Amino acid sequence: MIFVRTRVYNTARITIGCVALVSAIFSFSLSLAAQVASGLDSTESTTAFPSDATTDQIFADSTYQRWRMNNHNRAALSGYTTGTWKTYITEMTDFERAQRSASPVLQPLNVVNGDYANYPDYQAQDAVAHANGYGFVDGFGSQGLSLKDYLVFGTSQCASDWCAMFSTYNRANSLELQQIANSDPTDTTCGGGPTYPNCTPTGDAGDLTTWLPFAAQHGMNVLELYTVDAELAYDPCFCVLSGTNCGTGSNAGCTHGSFTALNGWTATQQHDFFQSVGLGYTGCSPASGQTQTTAGGTCSYRDTINQQHEYQ
Repeated sequence: MIFVRTRVYNTARITIGCVALVSAIFSFSLSLAAQVASGLDSTESTTAFPSDATTDQIFADSTYQRWRMNNHNRAALSGYTTGTWKTYITEMTDFERAQRSASPVLQPLNVVNGDYANYPDYQAQDAVAHANGYGFVDGFGSQGLSLKDYLVFGTSQCASDWCAMFSTYNRANSLELQQIANSDPTDTTCGGGPTYPNCTPTGDAGDLTTWLPFAAQHGMNVLELYTVDAELAYDPCFCVLSGTNCGTGSNAGCTHGSFTALNGWTATQQHDFFQSVGLGYTGCSPASGQTQTTAGGTCSYRDTINQQHEYQ
């Protein structure tokens, strides 16, 4: 069972939570306000967190955690030594623990000076050596998940060595991954080894139907899923079909026009991906609720996400 939230790169955020309760009840929730108030993304500030905020306010607000992870990720490229960063990380996590925060705490895995093993390993060890005010062990994770992790597994490290770290430091804590970019159901090789040039922050994450089960099988229990992929998986009107295009008008039960916040996908990709892995009119089990009779998708994105949630 994994928890999923979606991520968009603009000021309107959508959080989709899929949570299994002890009674095995599945709940699916959408929240805009929380993310508008407390999210940072591609335009995140690299300035210091406001110094006039009280400690309680800082640790009650997830913005601080996102600020810290974002700025650490950027600063890790600045040339400081691995030892300097290790000292900094432990100073920060010691301070955080001393505040006895009620909020869950997540630590980032990173690479410093090309160190794909020693430094991420230290960060994971440091995370599980700390806990919040309720004693919940700190989680950790990587924002570099892609098909490349699946392709190199067994011969090289996953992004920031998350595969090995999830296996070694699983303490019933949050083990979080964010895809490196939008998925691409047609990309099954990341452009090929040894460099896998497609699977980069400015490229794509590859085929979700392969990397998502792989990540879940290797310990991920929190996934940050990009909104375009969630829309492709679950919205029957993600593409309002108009011939061989996604139109702005109506088609059957779709009256609002096509989804437009693509953030990286072309109009052609939107149409082709929808007709490949989106919600089709026939052939999906359970039925998709699709009313566009020419929708040809296999529902494979929806089914893959549901299966990893153990939600049927």
